[in-house]
Amino acid sequence: MTEEQKKQCGRIIDRTAIAAGCCNLVPIPAVGAVADYGMFTAMTLSLAKVFGQSLTEATARGIALAAIKRLAARFAVGCVVREFGRLAPLVGPIVSGSLSFAMARTVGWWIAGELSRRTICAAQACVTNK
Repeated sequence: MTEEQKKQCGRIIDRTAIAAGCCNLVPIPAVGAVADYGMFTAMTLSLAKVFGQSLTEATARGIALAAIKRLAARFAVGCVVREFGRLAPLVGPIVSGSLSFAMARTVGWWIAGELSRRTICAAQACVTNK
């Protein structure tokens, strides 16, 4: 990943993380998870463009879902705290929003890394096929 690609990815990921954090301030369990899925799909499509890739929305949803599953398995306690923590007045939504921000950044950089590796593999295949 080049420095310019890192900057572009960082902007996309930060915007998505801020939006995810804000959406998860709502004190209703599971509302944020639904919003996250849509935002992660849109983020995946934007990140793919950084690497010159064209993805269908279905493929982007699949990548986003894989990232969410990976995140849930890795941070199961954080996901539970995020969903049920929002029921605590005042502090709950702040904790939930903060965790969502951090989780969105983790997912974003994982997706960016995967898309970057795909680009490298595709370029190497082109070189070896010539």
